[in-house]
Amino acid sequence: MHNCSDSSDDDIPESVLNEAKMANMSLLPAKSQGRYEKKYAQFMNWCTEKSVKSLKEEIFLAYFFQLNKVCKPNTLWSRYSMLKSVTKMKNNIDIRFKPKKSKVFNKQEIAKFLHKAPNDVYLMIKIVAIFGLAGACRRDELAKITLDDIEEKEDIVIINIPDSKNHTSRSFVISNKINDGNLMSLYT
Repeated sequence: MHNCSDSSDDDIPESVLNEAKMANMSLLPAKSQGRYEKKYAQFMNWCTEKSVKSLKEEIFLAYFFQLNKVCKPNTLWSRYSMLKSVTKMKNNIDIRFKPKKSKVFNKQEIAKFLHKAPNDVYLMIKIVAIFGLAGACRRDELAKITLDDIEEKEDIVIINIPDSKNHTSRSFVISNKINDGNLMSLYT
């Protein structure tokens, strides 16, 4: 017995490759297979007209940019969906959107910003950051906070959120004491 992961297309009998191709094509909706093939052929003809040598993201962007001039959004989405399916099967190219992950600040970076950024420039951003992090506030909750929602007592500040996403009021506390090396201790 041999290891399947070590084989190449040369090791696979022609009949098995043909069955695999047929199985792959059967993944398209039976009623719409002709339409899918037609849209793929139109794309490949466009590529030929433009002297495209290989299929890359920029090629698909250019194609859909051109289609955008003559097609409505629903039509564009339909063509994208068809082309996505067929190019995945025939060319093993996945043209799905892959979101880029946002960069996230770590605790040390936030603490450094809060300690070192000048208040005359960044005070509002510091307050929003502290409120947002301490209270796990959404942006609309932050925007709705008024001075009446903030209560100072000795070395703590109590912030009331009167109307949260789930329509209940909640509050959180910010302490100015440094606890275990953290910039602030939080109580929700």
